Amino acid sequence: MPRIGIIASTFPRPVDAYLLRELAALVEHGIDLRIYSLRSPGNTPCPHGARALIDATTYAPAATAPALRAAHRSLLKTMPRRYASTLTTLVRDHARSPRLLAKVIATWPQTAYFAHAAVQDGLQHIHANWATYPAASAMAISSLTGLPWSFSGHASDIFLEATGLARKIRAARFVTTCTADSRRYLLDIAGDVDADRVHTVYHGTDLGAFQLRRAEPSELHIIAVGTLRECKGFDTLLQALATVRAGDIPARLTIVGDGEDRASLTRLAAKLGLAQHVTFTGYVPHEDLAELYAQASVLVLPARAATHFGIPNVIVEAQAASLPVVCSPLPALSELLEDGVSAVYVPQDDASRLAQALRALFEEPARRRRLASEGLRRVTARFDITETSKTWVRLLTGSDPTPARQVAAG
Repeated sequence: MPRIGIIASTFPRPVDAYLLRELAALVEHGIDLRIYSLRSPGNTPCPHGARALIDATTYAPAATAPALRAAHRSLLKTMPRRYASTLTTLVRDHARSPRLLAKVIATWPQTAYFAHAAVQDGLQHIHANWATYPAASAMAISSLTGLPWSFSGHASDIFLEATGLARKIRAARFVTTCTADSRRYLLDIAGDVDADRVHTVYHGTDLGAFQLRRAEPSELHIIAVGTLRECKGFDTLLQALATVRAGDIPARLTIVGDGEDRASLTRLAAKLGLAQHVTFTGYVPHEDLAELYAQASVLVLPARAATHFGIPNVIVEAQAASLPVVCSPLPALSELLEDGVSAVYVPQDDASRLAQALRALFEEPARRRRLASEGLRRVTARFDITETSKTWVRLLTGSDPTPARQVAAG
């Protein structure tokens, strides 16, 4: 198998659990990975599964470090015109977005260092996760080394920050995105690109890891999972919970995750008289989520569509755990969910309607089971990582994958 380089903004990151699953699956298929992290994770929590990939991860040294300066000197000596033209092109392509341009320039020292490392590591291909400055870095490494490259675009990186995106789509050997809706969007941006080079690859999930024996709590145990920020709509969920409990339904809520809104959400819970009925767990390693799903009655994600894109991974995971889902009708969810059949849609910011939906599910356990069963069936059909990882192997190597068990057997 060829040696593949992965450009990540920061590796590992707790919010990129899908990337960790995909990389681990590629290793199981025998892919020799080198992960280049543009930024250090610092003191952020490290998911359990990332530890096996840390030895394959390279972090660029500080800007003043001799190794980084030596890499730049080598490139300037051997290819001064290409070095200058690559940097000039990066600046030109991103000049219309000062915020993105600042990130591209800030990571140029690391980019050039990784270009030098890519040659030393004997890479055959570079793939970037995220379409913004990681893709810019991969495109620059390709320019400096001649290596083919590709990238994945997911959410805000393509919908909210499209500066330079059309050029990246045209320059990459292939592009992936995680919904059919996003694929159509990318093809519209670069209308002259060969449609066969832009692929929908759903974020694969280890279905078996989530299929634990489920409890059937006597109360309505709601779980919500995600970064604690405004786009998730957790404030609406707290208001709905207060209404549900006011109707004499025994209900409690577990909110899994951390973020800038934790303090304000905690205050809101106290104001609504919910302090004893809401648990804020903080960050939980992704591998430990299955136990929490197994203890819950329903997953709720009342996200706000204006700043929320794609198919949230927590919905896929909850359905893999045979948990019914209540959520806002986000644009791409029609690729997985059908209202009343495999999930329940509730308009965003409507605490009253959300409370009604939760009350109805509590009173109809048979309906909860039907929703969960159909959700599991649909997730199994499209999001099984044993299948999505095969697509990744074909795209990255141009050949069919060797079964993981044969690789393990040696």
